[in-house]
Amino acid sequence: DPDARLLQKQKSHSRKKPLTVSLVPPDYVPADAENLSQRQTDCPYVSFGDLSESERHPRVGKRHMVQPPQGGKVALVCCQTTAGPWNIVARRTWAPKGANRFLEMVQDEYFSSTVPMMRCMKGFLCQFGLAGKVSVNKKYHHSRLKDDPNWLPEGPKHRENEKGVKRFAKGYLAYAGSGKDSRTNQFIVALADSGPLAGGSPWEVPWGETVGRHSFATLSKIYTGYGDNGPSQGLINREGLTQETKDKFPAMDYITSCEITDEETQY
Repeated sequence: DPDARLLQKQKSHSRKKPLTVSLVPPDYVPADAENLSQRQTDCPYVSFGDLSESERHPRVGKRHMVQPPQGGKVALVCCQTTAGPWNIVARRTWAPKGANRFLEMVQDEYFSSTVPMMRCMKGFLCQFGLAGKVSVNKKYHHSRLKDDPNWLPEGPKHRENEKGVKRFAKGYLAYAGSGKDSRTNQFIVALADSGPLAGGSPWEVPWGETVGRHSFATLSKIYTGYGDNGPSQGLINREGLTQETKDKFPAMDYITSCEITDEETQY
């Protein structure tokens, strides 16, 4: 019967395809899979299958001065910022304590407190990490991490190698600090390749990196006009992100959320 076959064909086309969800931390249970899928579309990279081979398995070459530590557990993170989407790969073999602290903060929804990108200098770095809410800051601000060993070569003679590759690549992430075992809840991301960074300061060992052209486009859009004259870190730590601070620095960018969208163990 032609009409019956046509009806059957229409029904088959109307069936919804099964929803696939990227791997998330085992202790994270979404309210419903449909909402999780919608959130994940905010970043172009939602699984490790989206990354290029060089992003998934970085090697010494034009981007990395030396061979980065390989293997181990890695996590793909999607951060939303007022400058655009930002994908980060946190690598535990690079700096286990540093990577684990960042991922713990992500799972705690720390960055949903609205985190100001408060000290950003063009062609150098952007510092961020203080939460917009005092109550959120308290858990991490006084909890110092022991330093991770630096996997990058230290000292002035290793700022750049013979091929012109600088030590701290654009998009590397590390902590801001002020001495031995001083890492807490403040981070830096390199806005350009840097020779001086990670040259001996123990807090500057990279624990992860930016991936995806879209993410580097976001880094290029972060407002850097305030430079070292951004909001007071002490004030944000004591009072949180107040309306007065927002009004005083109207062009400042913010991180509004971060979530883990995929994890894998590499060999």
